[in-house]
Amino acid sequence: MKKILKYYTLIFLCLSLFSCKTNEKQNTKIFVTTQDSGYIALYPEGTSNNDSFLVYSEASGIGFINNKLYIAIDKPVDKFSPISINNFPLNNEAEILYLTENVYNKAIKFEDLCLTNSGKNILFTTAFDRASNEIPKLNYYNMLLAFNLAKNSTTTISTNNSDTTSVSFRDIFKNLLTTHFQTDASYYKIEGLTTIPGDTLLIGVREIGETYLNYTYTTTILCAKYKEEADNFQITTPFEIWRTPIVDTFPNINEKLGLSGLAFDKFNNRVYMLTSYETGATLDSIGAFLWSISLDKENYKTVQPIFQKDNKPFHFQHKAEGITVIDKQTLFIIHDDDRIITNQTNDTIRKPNEAFYLLLKINEE
Repeated sequence: MKKILKYYTLIFLCLSLFSCKTNEKQNTKIFVTTQDSGYIALYPEGTSNNDSFLVYSEASGIGFINNKLYIAIDKPVDKFSPISINNFPLNNEAEILYLTENVYNKAIKFEDLCLTNSGKNILFTTAFDRASNEIPKLNYYNMLLAFNLAKNSTTTISTNNSDTTSVSFRDIFKNLLTTHFQTDASYYKIEGLTTIPGDTLLIGVREIGETYLNYTYTTTILCAKYKEEADNFQITTPFEIWRTPIVDTFPNINEKLGLSGLAFDKFNNRVYMLTSYETGATLDSIGAFLWSISLDKENYKTVQPIFQKDNKPFHFQHKAEGITVIDKQTLFIIHDDDRIITNQTNDTIRKPNEAFYLLLKINEE
């Protein structure tokens, strides 16, 4: 009998140790500290549209691709493309390049971009926040694009792979959101885009509601499988709900948050999710928080905030809208502060052609 008790005691201790190790991994905190900050020029200083109004670099998406930073803005630019290509490390004296195919100037309100896991295509999404049968131009708010790096050419992704816009996905997204939330999602706004292993596309939704005047913030992430071919990029499965994390009830977070960016971290096997708020048009009315979503088997889809030194969630004093992974320990964050030109971090002045950025260093405990 004593031998049997010793045997089960040993098993219990082994299971306890395993359990402790599992919980320890689940409770691992991710901290970030600011490594660098400043401004990045997306257009020549003094750039204006045809109406003579200055272009503001309202950056909305970023990707670190082949040692370059591809950056999207969400406002039209008459004389340049809304997709700039900047050197990294940063050098504001260097020439800024652009994606110049006509489709980038036709598309309206870019919100995010990412490199596929194969490295073959750069994907772009617009906001999908309006459309019209009577005004065809509004359908260009609904664009999913694939830029083939080898062929230096872009295709528009649609349900039949032949349309000039991606508006055919609009009702698919609306019906999926309406069914999931049991509410009218005639209006929604997309602001996140990334891919994860298994050729899976993730699309982040920031707002849902009946109209653009009556909506709520959300952090909903949609998913679908895709296939990359030599001359084509196809969505191969129906879209589903991947994750709907509730983040604004976390301690030390008092704002209503909406998803504002996504990025896959291949070094640490996780997805980063930016969430931001804007309650007005002043410096103290905007901000953002950063989250990690684990892709590890034992913690799959577990969501936790990224922390600062004082063990509180890292609080951006800007409206962070784009995130990309530089290496295993470095994140690059780009901000869309709209037309607010003062930088809260060091009281310097941002020029209209510039966007504020943060370079963050990752530490885990």
